[in-house]
Order: sequence, then C-alpha cells, then structure tokens
Amino acid sequence: MGQPVRPTYEPGPEVATRLRWVRGRLLGWFARDGRSFPWRDPGRTPYEVVVAEILLQRTTAVAVAHAYAGFLARYPDWDTLAHAPLDGLEATLRPLGLWEQKAPAFQQLARSIGAHGDVLPGTRQELERLPGIGPYTASAVRAGRATPGCEHGPPPGTLPRITRTRLWKAKTQAIFACSSPGAR
Repeated sequence: MGQPVRPTYEPGPEVATRLRWVRGRLLGWFARDGRSFPWRDPGRTPYEVVVAEILLQRTTAVAVAHAYAGFLARYPDWDTLAHAPLDGLEATLRPLGLWEQKAPAFQQLARSIGAHGDVLPGTRQELERLPGIGPYTASAVRAGRATPGCEHGPPPGTLPRITRTRLWKAKTQAIFACSSPGAR
C-alpha cells in the first residue's frame, strides 16, 4: 500500500508571518514554563515511548517520572515484560494506581507485539488494534517518533483539553490580544 497523497498548503505571507509569531510565542512559553520528562528525550526506542504512554494513562506525569526509569530497568523489552511474573509487575505498578488492571493489560500488549516480531505497527489504525491502545495513545506514540512515517503534532483532544485550563486561557488571551504580529 502506497503513501497517502496529502494536499500541500502554502500559506499566504500574512498567515505565514502570524504562524511564525504564534510558534515563537509557544516555544518561548515552553522554554520558560515547560516540563521536561525522560520519555520526551530524543532517541527513545519505540518500546520506551509505548511504556511511557501506557503508564501515563490515568496517572500524573510527575508520578510516572518517578517510576519510569525503574520500570524500564526491571522490564527493558517486550519479551521481559510479556514473561514477567504478574505479582512482580503489579508491585512495580502499584505506586501508580490501577495496578490490577494495568499489569495484565501491559502483558497482553507485550505478548501481542511479541507475536509480531516486537515490531510496532506503522499506522495509527493498526496501533489502535493492539490491546490497551486507543486513539489518543496511538497518536501520542506516533508523535513520540515510535513508528516510521510519524506525523508530528498533538494527539487528538490535546488542544481542546489545554484550552480548558485557566493558565492556557490567560496565555491565549495575551497572545491573541494583538491585532497583528507586529503590535505591542
């Protein structure tokens, strides 16, 4: 199956200027206020990206940050995870909550990927067919460069979720208060 054809879009000069301005504001905000987590580091393997995304389901990023390195040290690959004693996996996941649900789900996912030669599927739709991977996680995995042909950008639902926060509302009001990028 060939690559999908994507229409090209060349923004006009005014739109391009505004996009550069918004991009600069967002990157500046992230440089000042963004959080750094180990799963965002470049060079992460597909396994490390998927583990992070599964751990982040219904858990805070701060909690996962405390447990992430230890989890990877104890379960460094799909095979180790698939064959780990369930009680040991549950004990590792207990500080993150939902260990009784996550441990068997993690093993089911590991076994499923192991059955396909430890290779993650290449498309979001194929990722969603794996146990424990829904639309958000599949998009997040692809955005994390875990699969070839990754398309960068936030997973579906991220921007609406962000816009509901007071901090984001305040920042967007400040950013878009200008009638043009050169104003202020």
